[in-house]
Amino acid sequence: MATTPQKAKAVKSGKLIDVWKRKRWYKLVAPRLFNEQVLGESPSAEPEAIVGRTIAVNMMNLVRDIKRQNFNVVFQVEKVQGEMAYCVVKNIAMIPSTIRRMIRAGKKRIDDSFIVATKDKVPVRLKPLMVTTGMANHSVETALRKRAEEFSKSVAAQMSYEDLLGNVAYGKFQREMREAVQKIYPLKICEIRMLQREKGTLEPQQIAPQAPAQQAAVEEVAAEGAVEESEIQEQQIEA
Repeated sequence: MATTPQKAKAVKSGKLIDVWKRKRWYKLVAPRLFNEQVLGESPSAEPEAIVGRTIAVNMMNLVRDIKRQNFNVVFQVEKVQGEMAYCVVKNIAMIPSTIRRMIRAGKKRIDDSFIVATKDKVPVRLKPLMVTTGMANHSVETALRKRAEEFSKSVAAQMSYEDLLGNVAYGKFQREMREAVQKIYPLKICEIRMLQREKGTLEPQQIAPQAPAQQAAVEEVAAEGAVEESEIQEQQIEA
C-alpha cells in the first residue's frame, strides 16, 4: 500500500522530533578570568560534537564596565564535563563600527600587527590601533609602531597568557602602552583592536637594548613630534 503524503509528512516529522529528543543542552562556561560565568547554552547529541564551537559575547557584559562595550570576546569550547562545556578565549576584537567613529579629519590612524610570546610560551597576535592628535609624518608613524611593538614584546614576555588576556580585557595593557608610546607623539587613542592566540608555542623574545645611534634617532623623531603638536595647538588657538 502506498504511503499517502500526509503519512509521509508525519513520519518525517516524527524523525525530526526523535533527533531533537536525543540532544542535550550544555552550558557554555567562561574561563576563570571572567569568573566562570555561564555564557549561554548549546544543544548536542554527543559531548564531543560541541568541542570547537564558538560564541561571541560583548565585553561590557563580562566585566560589568560600560567603557568596554566596544569590544567582543569570542570563546571556543575546549572540553566538556557533564553538562558543562568549558571555554577558552579565542580572540578579543574591537567592533568595526567603533573604529570608523574614532577616525576624524586632521588625525592620523596607525595600525600594526605582530606576534608576541608570553612567559608560558604562548604565541599571541596583537593588532594595536593608534590615532594621533595631529597629522604626524611618516617618520613619526614608524617610530610609534616600533615603540609599541617593543613595549608589547617586553611586557608580554613577563606575563602568563591568562595575565595578558586580563590586562588587555580590562584596558590596563593599553593604558601602559599609551604612556610609553606617546612620549614620541601625543595620541588621542591607543587600543588593541585585536588579540588572538596563535597555534603552537614560542619562546619569549626579550627586546634588545637600542644602540646609541638608534636611540638618538628615536629621540630626534620624538622631538619632531613635540614641535609638530605645539604648532598644531598654536594654529587651533589662533583659529
